[in-house]
Amino acid sequence: MLVYLAILGLLSGASTRTILSANERDHTQHRERQARQVCFDRVDPRTGVSDCPSRVAFCTNPVYQQVMWEQCPLTCGRCPGVLPNPGGVNPVPVNPVPVNPVPVNPVVPVNPGTTTCFDRVHPVTGVSDCPSRRDLCNRPDYQQLMAEQCPLTCGRCPGILPDPSNPLNPVNPVNPVNPVNPVVPVNPVPVNPVVPVNPVPVNPVVPVNPVPVNPVVPVPVPVNPVPVPVNPVPVNPVVPVNPVPVNPVVPVNPVPINPVAPVNPGIVNPNCRDYVDPRTGVSDCLRMAQFCRDPGYIQVMSEQCPRTCGFCV
Repeated sequence: MLVYLAILGLLSGASTRTILSANERDHTQHRERQARQVCFDRVDPRTGVSDCPSRVAFCTNPVYQQVMWEQCPLTCGRCPGVLPNPGGVNPVPVNPVPVNPVPVNPVVPVNPGTTTCFDRVHPVTGVSDCPSRRDLCNRPDYQQLMAEQCPLTCGRCPGILPDPSNPLNPVNPVNPVNPVNPVVPVNPVPVNPVVPVNPVPVNPVVPVNPVPVNPVVPVPVPVNPVPVPVNPVPVNPVVPVNPVPVNPVVPVNPVPINPVAPVNPGIVNPNCRDYVDPRTGVSDCLRMAQFCRDPGYIQVMSEQCPRTCGFCV
């Protein structure tokens, strides 16, 4: 009889514990369903995808911890009913919820990186040059220009977390305790792009007319030019058929005024002759006799017209 009562008591206690365990499990599942409806990672309003998984390293960063807990509670393990992960940084949720769940009546926060703060894009290609010009963000010559054209790349937008892949320009967010939706996608598509990035300084100093237009080149005028010989062809030249005229230099008004008569015309060296024109076979020396004593032509005349000028004695 005692054994029967003991067995009955054990069965009754086990049944009671089973009922309590089932009630606790239902209550826990109900709390988890409620937690998933109000605890979720914020998503990009343009793409509908959250950047929280790529920024999980900031969950334990003291500077961004408060921001990440508010914007990425699911990734950082701040949702109720989530157990810590003893082997890593990220906690493991009980009955894991998919990343980026669709919340019930979600309140989409305003993201300054997508409405008023964005990198400008090239009007022809539609692609921003800001990522390739990132090294100009901190240069004094281009800092103001880059802040206007590439505020997102240079970290000039309020409440933006730095890009973990870019240690060059880590910028602490403005009001890190409570910024507005600091999770911003890398290289977002800007709204209403305006001007492409151009690293040329604003208003560069350009020299006025660096190259002269139609420069005046002086024409060199020779002083006391050496006259061309009147008859440059030697005595008894071989005359070609239809020769090309040599264009000898003939003074204007070649008719002499008071021509100078030959000196000692009676005493002549038989080997001393005037040069003749190869075209006509006649010498021009008699017609040019007035230049025999001209200081500018005496040398030429003594060589070309020695007989006429009296240099054959």
